[in-house]
Amino acid sequence: MKQGIHAIKYRPEVDGLRAVAVIAVVLYHAQFVIGGVDPFVGGYIGVDVFFVISGYLITAIILKEVAAGTFSYASFYERRARRILPVLFVVMATTIPFAWLWMLPKAMKEYAGSAIASLFFSSNVWFWQEDSYTAEPSALKPLLHTWSLSVEEQFYLLFPPLVLLLWKVSRRHTLAVFFVLFLVSLLFAQYQSSASPDAAFFLLPARGWELLAGAILAKLELDRGRQSHRLMCAFMPAVGVLLLSISMIVFDHTTQHPSLITALPVLGTMLIIWYCTSEGPVTKVLGSKPFVAIGLVSYSFYLWHFPIFAFARIKLVELTESDKIVLILVALALSVVSYFAIERPTRNRKLISRRFIVVSLSATAACVLAIQTHVYSSEGATHRFNEFNDLVDLNYWREENEARFTNYDGCALGKRSDIVALYSECRQNEGDKSRRILVIGDSHARMLVPGLTKFYGKENIAVRTASGCEPYLNYEFRESHKHCRHAVPAAFEEIERINPELIVIAGFYRGASDAKFIRQQLENDLASYQNKLLIVGPLPNFGEEGLPRILQNEYALSRTIPHEIAAIKRTFEIEKAYRQVARDLDVAYVSPVETFCNAGSCRTKVGESPDAIAAWDYAHLTHKSSIFFIESVRAQIDDLLKNE
Repeated sequence: MKQGIHAIKYRPEVDGLRAVAVIAVVLYHAQFVIGGVDPFVGGYIGVDVFFVISGYLITAIILKEVAAGTFSYASFYERRARRILPVLFVVMATTIPFAWLWMLPKAMKEYAGSAIASLFFSSNVWFWQEDSYTAEPSALKPLLHTWSLSVEEQFYLLFPPLVLLLWKVSRRHTLAVFFVLFLVSLLFAQYQSSASPDAAFFLLPARGWELLAGAILAKLELDRGRQSHRLMCAFMPAVGVLLLSISMIVFDHTTQHPSLITALPVLGTMLIIWYCTSEGPVTKVLGSKPFVAIGLVSYSFYLWHFPIFAFARIKLVELTESDKIVLILVALALSVVSYFAIERPTRNRKLISRRFIVVSLSATAACVLAIQTHVYSSEGATHRFNEFNDLVDLNYWREENEARFTNYDGCALGKRSDIVALYSECRQNEGDKSRRILVIGDSHARMLVPGLTKFYGKENIAVRTASGCEPYLNYEFRESHKHCRHAVPAAFEEIERINPELIVIAGFYRGASDAKFIRQQLENDLASYQNKLLIVGPLPNFGEEGLPRILQNEYALSRTIPHEIAAIKRTFEIEKAYRQVARDLDVAYVSPVETFCNAGSCRTKVGESPDAIAAWDYAHLTHKSSIFFIESVRAQIDDLLKNE
């Protein structure tokens, strides 16, 4: 090794830090609920910790070899392949039979696409391009977590050539270039977190700064050695732990991430890595046997836990807290087996040759690719459920899913930032004729339109709905739904222009506490329209796995389709809260829960034909169930129209 390059020795506290990161991520994905809240909702920052650690360790290897003149692309990528691919391929192959047995065609096709993308380390791009509203819920995607591996491997395709170029052209400016790229990526992440949150989350340009943070530490340590200022080393690791703890507590789903605020956990990780000494208290905790043990198996633990949770949620529908603990233990046990049976042997070049690694990994990848390509090209292997399809039409659900935001009277209904302009187009298409009924809300409100159209005529219905926009004025919509900040006020402004006889307000009500927003509107903004209002209560919610999947699972077990199943309990609590608001303020109210459910169980179909399913996902009504519901409350609607 050339003079001036300091050695980076094995540091058990870094493995302990890996343990903290993976535990945080696993607890986050478990979605524990304690006292009505998820205390680990900020655990996703564990991935950011992983990125910093990876950047630190891998950059140290690259720089040492470049400085010594021994760097080889073949050797570098062989090490990456030995480290990443064997366990990844085993996990991917293991998911195939469970997906085949339990996933419906649409979900199965998405899964196959993500698997193919994972093989080429582009699953982050795959998940970014998915429509988060139409795709399967995130918790039910077995390979969703592979996005972070794709980000890392994309980084390590670009990073070694950059280091070699800098070393040849201007090696003394290497650290400066790292820092400039770090700042550019961080500022881009800040911009993207507002402009395109999904792109910021999944794509390398907004994530690279986290890996570069570790790279900067590695470069500093190799050049100068880590500083051993006694006071700083005694104080700063604790500050790092504090920053990580604060991030896990404060961060939630509304946090712009990654962005400038993500610098908190990144800086916390950097302080721990840079200032920990062998005698420090933080080092002693993180370097203890339990933390190091979990850190050593953290990669396998990360790979196994997510598909285990995803398939459990697909099969069991709802997980109890006890179920979640058992699943974590199962994932941990599999990670230990994987570490000793796969990770350690395949990383040993003396034990397993390069030729064997290349041949075995190539063959495995080819088999997985062939299977997943077949599944994807066959639309999710629809032939698996031919008998079930005869009883409940899966193709109908898919068509519903794809067509639910098509134009209605020229009014495009989706996540459009120019929704206000679209409402203007709606007015032009409708002409001067006023509409008797105005529908305001999100996609759940849109699902009422087929029924209203059938009984009251399309020419009498005006629709002002926008995807993901609950009908709340003065509501702080999260960044990913910022279009709602314009769409909802614009929809309510339409009342005066249209002057309808009846205003139907409906939406996806997330919790009983949200009833306060409706109450505020009825007492203030909508007080003058009290006699024209009809509040539609929450639709029966079958959970994020969706009614189709529940029915398929039931059919697989019993060869029958149940007429009723239990909806999630929260549905009935929300319904009670909204009904009480309407009663208190003397506003007309109709209840889908009352129509579809009885004593906690809700009907699965509204007729005997294959397309008569009650909901095509977790709650959205089909055309037939929309007609069924409106018919059931038609007398109340007629009374309101007569009163007008």
